[in-house]
Amino acid sequence: MSEAPLPEQPRRGLWADVLALIAVAALGTKAVVGGLELTDYDLGDEAAVVVAATRIDEDGLPNAEFSPLYTLLARAHIWFGAPLGDVSYRMWACLAVALPCCVFGLARALGAGRFAAVAVAGFIPATALIDVWPYSPYLTACVIALGAALAARLPGPAGPAVLGLSLLTACYTRPENLFALYGLAGLLVVPAVLGLCSSARRASTVRALALFAGGAALLGWALGSPFHPGGRLIIAFGQHYTQNRATAEGWAGVGWVEDWSIRFRQDFGDAPSVGGAWRANADAVYWHLWRNARRFPECLSACATPHTELTAIRLPHVHPDAPVQRPKTRNVARWAVALALAVGLFGAAAGLRRWWTAAEPSALPLGALAVLVLVPPMLAASLVVFPRFHYMIPFLATSAALAAAGFRHLAPNMQPGAGATVALVALLAFVVPNRAHGWCAQQYLLGARGGEIAKLPTAARDTVRAIRALNLQGTVRFLDHTASRQFYSGFGSDCASVFAVPPGMPFDEYVRTHDVGVLILEPDLVTVGPVLRNAPEVRALAAGTESALFRLFPVEGQPHLRVAVRRDLLPPEVQR
Repeated sequence: MSEAPLPEQPRRGLWADVLALIAVAALGTKAVVGGLELTDYDLGDEAAVVVAATRIDEDGLPNAEFSPLYTLLARAHIWFGAPLGDVSYRMWACLAVALPCCVFGLARALGAGRFAAVAVAGFIPATALIDVWPYSPYLTACVIALGAALAARLPGPAGPAVLGLSLLTACYTRPENLFALYGLAGLLVVPAVLGLCSSARRASTVRALALFAGGAALLGWALGSPFHPGGRLIIAFGQHYTQNRATAEGWAGVGWVEDWSIRFRQDFGDAPSVGGAWRANADAVYWHLWRNARRFPECLSACATPHTELTAIRLPHVHPDAPVQRPKTRNVARWAVALALAVGLFGAAAGLRRWWTAAEPSALPLGALAVLVLVPPMLAASLVVFPRFHYMIPFLATSAALAAAGFRHLAPNMQPGAGATVALVALLAFVVPNRAHGWCAQQYLLGARGGEIAKLPTAARDTVRAIRALNLQGTVRFLDHTASRQFYSGFGSDCASVFAVPPGMPFDEYVRTHDVGVLILEPDLVTVGPVLRNAPEVRALAAGTESALFRLFPVEGQPHLRVAVRRDLLPPEVQR
């Protein structure tokens, strides 16, 4: 008579989980290490967060529409000594490692086997899921995954209460997460009322409601109201509506920063909100929604596509417009990931059915609830604005963890052992690409057919380096379309906006009245704005002719760029 195998000891299982988590973190670290000097400074959303982080003492935290929790993370990096220009890269690197770790933790909390949890979480660094700009949705996904993992281990109504707190916390990283919180409240209002009406469940329901109310009050005290005015939405809607029109109708020269408002007002007048735009021109809004809906499945799939080639691996991903050299290989990999996710979710559905019919204890309902409530914010943002990748990260990360848990219900008697898990980690280490140097199978097997990493321009980093080398004296104010280059150069964020130049005002007069000291010149003069683009003085500077007021300096490594600096700001030995 054979002896039955002993059950896994809790301490042994804990240490095995710790080792597996370390392996997942190592895979994420391999993906991000070594690329700091090879990436450019961010001049958009990430730069605005870093600026806000440096001004917390003067201005306080931004409201919930502008990611106060993510701003605090940037402040923490600054406090630990990160140079301002490197903060956004370092935050991305930390969160790109943290995301797979959080998915692993959530998968295990939902009942996934260790092999499946490592397979799903460790594969994330091999995909585009950690390369999406902007980076605040990674913090959203980590907060929700950690909250859901804790909630899955709590009994009774305490679990949904903790999930609700994690969604509320996520509202301080991305404003669209309010829709997830509303969805959770709508799904739980009836169970909460029934729990209050039941003598057996009243006490636990009251404790859960008190837990949520106390946590919400603490978050409100620390970070402010989760509600916000919504002024950012109409800008995002207008920019992406205009881009949709430009793509569909072949418009040329549509600027993301400036021209969108001109095109937008032609269709919607002075509409102050998305609702106002719908009232002004419902047909145009419906056209925009339908165009986004048609593109949504492609974007959802592309967001988690494995890196089968490395040409543009250093490029932050926004939506799937970058061409690839081997589209068939990419599509096979994309369908393989989609199939694996679908099979895992089918297994999760089977586990939910078993829980419903047999009343077996299970954490799957909590995981399914987390996935379900993340659908509304993803769809709302993707349809109203655009199916940008960053709207999809929390949903995909949580779905991946649920799928990992679902595999156990497809083959409950087939759980790979420690040796198989070690072999899996070794295989993943071979295919996870390093974003700076490759170091993966794709690079060695494909070579010039997709394994060579294209060197991306670092124009902003090089420009800032050139300006710092000039050792400018006194207060320096840039005339620019963004405050980022002035900020990273060490002169604060109070730049003169090129979009605020009054029509007809001479360039020299604007320089004197607004104390402009530096002007960045590019060949197409996009950065000088629509008014100054045809000013004779500006065009002469762009052509390489210095003036009595400004000297010109090249930017090393960027032959198409020049920096115009007011002479009185320069050290005496270089003023002439």
